[in-house]
Amino acid sequence: YLPFEDRHEKWTRRCLAMQAGDWRILRRDDPECSRLALEAAAQHAERMAGISKRILENPRKPLVLETGKRYAPPVPWRDVAEWVAEITPRLRLLVLDPISMIDFEPQSRAGSEASEQAAFFRELLAAIDGTQCALLVVHHVVKRHGRAEQPLTLDDLAGSWAFAKSAHVVLMLDVHESRTSTIFEHGIRIERSHKRTLFIAKTRDGEGAGTRLACDFSERAPVLEVHGPICPKEKPCR
Repeated sequence: YLPFEDRHEKWTRRCLAMQAGDWRILRRDDPECSRLALEAAAQHAERMAGISKRILENPRKPLVLETGKRYAPPVPWRDVAEWVAEITPRLRLLVLDPISMIDFEPQSRAGSEASEQAAFFRELLAAIDGTQCALLVVHHVVKRHGRAEQPLTLDDLAGSWAFAKSAHVVLMLDVHESRTSTIFEHGIRIERSHKRTLFIAKTRDGEGAGTRLACDFSERAPVLEVHGPICPKEKPCR
């Protein structure tokens, strides 16, 4: 897991909260929550040792120069692509999170950020071809001014269209105010309120593209719970 925003320590703590099933472990300002974190770390020590060593340090972590000035190093996409090609033959899963923090500066006046992003994805596809490694790339959506309540589509992906074009599967998590949807759960149609919707925007192999799933984060733990598929209004839910 290669994070480009948060640091190793923060992600390790999040994983501990997931293992323990308790949001309170993420709170640092409460002595009781700190005690819970220590107990969870002892209880899940063996599991967390394996998880922690698979979370890499953020390459954008600021460095302190000899002058005392703090410096955030750039992360050129070519360096990331070269590293991916080197490491994926030894992995089953690699996560890059998020790619919006990777630098896609054009190499010439004739180039563009979109063309650099397209080249990056071509390099990623070439890197994993013939390996047993799956590549999970985390990205953001655009600012949706005036359209916040409209369902997400592939057009809402930020950056180059190459992201959606190159990906084999695209999952989009929509964060919204509480809404009520008709969902299919345990063989029956029910009305369910939810604050998250997971949109299966694209699948290269298999079914499911276009499906929207009603979801919520658990009240107890940092885990996304799926309630069921949302029945489209224009046709019956089966």
